[in-house]
Amino acid sequence: MYDIVKRIGIVALLVGIVGLALGITAVAESDLLAQIIERGSIRIGTTAAARPYAFLDENGDIVGWEVDLMNLIAENLGVKLEIIDMPWAGQIPALQTGRIDLICPRMLTTLQRAKSVWFCEALHLAATVAYAKRESGFTSWEELNSPEYTVGAIAGAVGEELGKKMLPNATLKLYQLDTDATEALLSGRVDACLNGNLISAGEVSAYPDKLVVLNALRAETTTFAIKPGVTSLNLKFWMDNFIRKIKLTGQYAEICKKWMGESYIPWNQFD
Repeated sequence: MYDIVKRIGIVALLVGIVGLALGITAVAESDLLAQIIERGSIRIGTTAAARPYAFLDENGDIVGWEVDLMNLIAENLGVKLEIIDMPWAGQIPALQTGRIDLICPRMLTTLQRAKSVWFCEALHLAATVAYAKRESGFTSWEELNSPEYTVGAIAGAVGEELGKKMLPNATLKLYQLDTDATEALLSGRVDACLNGNLISAGEVSAYPDKLVVLNALRAETTTFAIKPGVTSLNLKFWMDNFIRKIKLTGQYAEICKKWMGESYIPWNQFD
């Protein structure tokens, strides 16, 4: 009788150990942060055609403000960085299907997007502005709201949303890359473009005698985006702590100065 009880106890113990192991495995498989650490890499989506956020240098490497932030994330996690370069309109679908773990931090935190993604703690304030040819004489984006004008914007970006909402009388033409929109402006295929203030400034700086930045349509905060759900909670908590840490230590300010200039102040340029 004792032997039977002993055997039953051993079997129960083994079943418990196996169950515990399976449970730990299941938790790891359902936790995105654990998956990233197990994989040894974090995959972050970007569109590498937007100075100063992410662009190709003379060697063909992707560099920029958000790339420095991505590298800092990977360094603190102890994993490698995988930059997934794709059109902007593909970022949220790629996040939802698990192709990427994060969307780059230039994403504006609109309430519409918040229906599809979770946003991390805010990094800084940005805005959607218009830019046009100097010779056009435009002084404000409001002047573009006419059937005689065509306005360019990036597909999937806030400029597309604001163009439809705030310039309903103009014709809206969409492009995949920021550089494509600027080329259309320079060639006369559009009369102005809508884009983020820093991207617009970067595009205009390449043609200072030909282009000019107009005023802002709307300001938003900007930060990294994560796929919503229980599996993302630990990564969300980690990212929020990471952002708070780099702000407190001054690392974030240094990255901003490097790519945006000494005079860049993240929170009051649109006051």
